[in-house]
Amino acid sequence: MALFKGVHASHKPNPTIHKIFSNKQYTIHIFTFMAEIKAVLIDDEPSAISVLANLLKRTSSNINIVATCNNLEDGVEQIKKLQPNAVFLDVQMPNYAGYEIVEFFDIINFDFFFYQEKQN
Repeated sequence: MALFKGVHASHKPNPTIHKIFSNKQYTIHIFTFMAEIKAVLIDDEPSAISVLANLLKRTSSNINIVATCNNLEDGVEQIKKLQPNAVFLDVQMPNYAGYEIVEFFDIINFDFFFYQEKQN
């Protein structure tokens, strides 16, 4: 899983690196600007959500996963309802790619992290 991050403009220029985790299948780098991270995870593969949730919980004590969703439409609904400050999305999903999240919002007031499982 490679992780890419989009930062909205209101953040300070110096991030905090909470942890870096890497093994043969996954790599995760978390850069944050806030004390607590309220996160939504969006992936069509339940096993990928489970792996990402476990990695996030192991690497940072300040991450609170407030919702997990199996498609972008449900994810957008939860984001609007719960107002997280971080959203983790798979790049490849049925119906919508993760990067299409920007089309659902007039204003993006959260950080977004794209990831994709490594291909051998």
